[in-house]
Amino acid sequence: MPVNLETTAIQAHQSRNVSYLESLDILRGVAVLMVFFAHSVHGFTRGLDRSLGDWLFPSEPYASVLAEGHVGVALFMVMSAFLFAYGCYERRLSYGLFLRNRLLRIAPMYVFVLLLGAYTYNDRFTILGFVASLGLFSNTKAALDGGMFTILLWTISAEFLFYLLFPLLHDRFSERGYRFLVLVLVLAISCRVLAVGLGASARDFGYYTIFGRIDQFVMGMMAAYLMRQGRLKGWAGMPAFLLSFSGLVALLYCLNRFWGGWISSGTWKVFWPTLEGLVVVLLVVSAVQGGYLVIPQWLRRHFCYVGAVSYSIYLLHMPVLAVVQKVVVHPLVFGGSIYAGAVLIGIVSLLPVLLLSSLTFFVIEAPFMSLRSSYKL
Repeated sequence: MPVNLETTAIQAHQSRNVSYLESLDILRGVAVLMVFFAHSVHGFTRGLDRSLGDWLFPSEPYASVLAEGHVGVALFMVMSAFLFAYGCYERRLSYGLFLRNRLLRIAPMYVFVLLLGAYTYNDRFTILGFVASLGLFSNTKAALDGGMFTILLWTISAEFLFYLLFPLLHDRFSERGYRFLVLVLVLAISCRVLAVGLGASARDFGYYTIFGRIDQFVMGMMAAYLMRQGRLKGWAGMPAFLLSFSGLVALLYCLNRFWGGWISSGTWKVFWPTLEGLVVVLLVVSAVQGGYLVIPQWLRRHFCYVGAVSYSIYLLHMPVLAVVQKVVVHPLVFGGSIYAGAVLIGIVSLLPVLLLSSLTFFVIEAPFMSLRSSYKL
C-alpha cells in the first residue's frame, strides 16, 4: 500500500494535549511560505545587486508585501501561544512535562543545524559562541556564527523563553483573569520604552527579543481563552477571514511604502509588536472559527503538509537559498520585473527546500515527537 506522506506527516506532529486544528496547520504553512518568499525576494534582488540598497521598497503592491514577509514570524508566535492556551483552558499542567515536550519538539533540529553551522564554518567556531547558542542567547552577538545555518536560530531563543513562562502565565490567568495578562502587555511596552530611552534600537529590541515578542504570545493566549469562553463568535466565517487577511496585507503595504519598512528603527516601533500581534490574532481567530474554508480542499491539504514540516523548512531554507544564489549570480527579470523574477526563482528553489525539510522531518523531528506525552493534570 502506498504511503501518503502528507497524512503521515500531519499525524506525526499532532499534539497529544490539544485536538487537531487543521486551520493552524494551514496558517503554519502560510507563515513559513511568507518568510521563505520574503527571503527569496530579498536574496534574489538586492542580494545579487547591492545598488538596490539595504532594503526593498518596490512599487508593485505584491512585492512590497513580500518584502515585509517577516510577519510570518509573528504568526508563528501567536499560533504557538494560542495552541497551548486553547488546549490547556481550565486545566492545570505539569511544568516539567510541558518543558520536556517542548525540548523534544525543538531541540533535535536546533542542535542539528547548530552543528551543521559549526562544522561548515569551522574558522568561525568558538566554544563560548556554541554554549551561548545552546543557552538561548542565539539572538545576541555572543551566539555562534554558523552562517546561513544559524541566522534564524534567534527565533527559537525568543520562543523558548516564552515556553519557560507559559505555565506560569497560564496559572496566573486562572487565578487573576485577563487583567493579569493586560498588565504583562503594559510591562512589555514599558520595558521597550525604557530600553529605547537608554539607546537600544526600537526595531531590534522589539523584533529579536522576548520583550517585543511577548506581546504576540500573550495576545495569542488571550484570544484562545476568549474563544473557549465563546466571546469571539462574531469574528468568524469567510467575511472575517477575508477582512483579517486584507488587513494584514494592508498593514504590510503601509509599513513598506509609508513607514520605512522593517529596516526603520523609529521610536514608534516600540508599539509595532503590539499592532502586528493584534492584526495577526484577528487572522488566527477567524481562521480557527472556519474562515479558512474559503481555501479549496486540495490546496488546504498541501498547506497542511507544509505546515507540518514548517519547522524544518524555516531552519533550512536559508542555506538552500544561499546555494541557489551562488548559481544565479545576477537578478532575473521576468515580465519586466526583477521582483517577479525573484518570486519565480523562489518557486523553483522551494522544491529542494521541501524535499530536504521532509527528509529531516521524518528522520530527525518525528522520532523525538513520538516520545511526547500529556502534560495536563
